[in-house]
Amino acid sequence: MRAQRGFTLLEILVVLVIVSILVSVVTLTVTTNPVRDLDREARRLMALVDLASQQAILSGRELAVDFSGEGYRFSVFDADEAKWLPMDDDEQLFPRELPENMELVAYVDNDETVDPDAGDNPLSGDEELNANRVYLLSSGEMTPFEASIQLEDGPHYTISGDMLGSLELKLPEDE
Repeated sequence: MRAQRGFTLLEILVVLVIVSILVSVVTLTVTTNPVRDLDREARRLMALVDLASQQAILSGRELAVDFSGEGYRFSVFDADEAKWLPMDDDEQLFPRELPENMELVAYVDNDETVDPDAGDNPLSGDEELNANRVYLLSSGEMTPFEASIQLEDGPHYTISGDMLGSLELKLPEDE
């Protein structure tokens, strides 16, 4: 009997197939897809506005969403100080900035209030931003709004909210 001294061609081919499958799976998961990122950001915004609205109802506090061309933040009304304070230290409702290739255009109460090119950025200061603010009241009502998250020269997702607190997400193919 002779001892085997190497690998057969079949064993080498099986190893090559397994390695190529693993490399393709890793490549697909690491590669960024701007449309997938846009979808994720739009769904995140809708979920966070819904969460904030529910928190306002359950806690009996007045909350708000401040929009800018680059992102958004949540605020809470402090009755003792009689002013809106950013919720910077909240676990879920902290300020968020969109990736550089995305922009946010918001229409609050049917007026365009946030122009992404105007430099309005509520994330940078503590001044009152009533024009860019959607109020989420403890009664369940909210300021009617429409926010569109879009890629530069690409598709956009639109989140709209009505006075009764209902939210709707419009996908690019719905239009």
